Amino acid sequence: MNILTLLGSPRINGNTATALTWIEERLTTSTGPHTLTRINLAEKRMAGILPGSLPGLCRRAGIARPRGADGRRDPAGRR
Repeated sequence: MNILTLLGSPRINGNTATALTWIEERLTTSTGPHTLTRINLAEKRMAGILPGSLPGLCRRAGIARPRGADGRRDPAGRR
């Protein structure tokens, strides 16, 4: 079985990493031989989406924005 763990903390050797290491050890020793892969998200370059850019991204991707019963863009009435 392949096991993937994600570490999202910016502190590579912090409490979350310690807990995740403990869980990984228990999974690999108690349930048999497995392939374990840990991805440290703090080492990855990720870009966020700004709220103002969402309509343009949806339009370029061909994703229709939800419309309410009255034809507005969303049920909350924002245009």
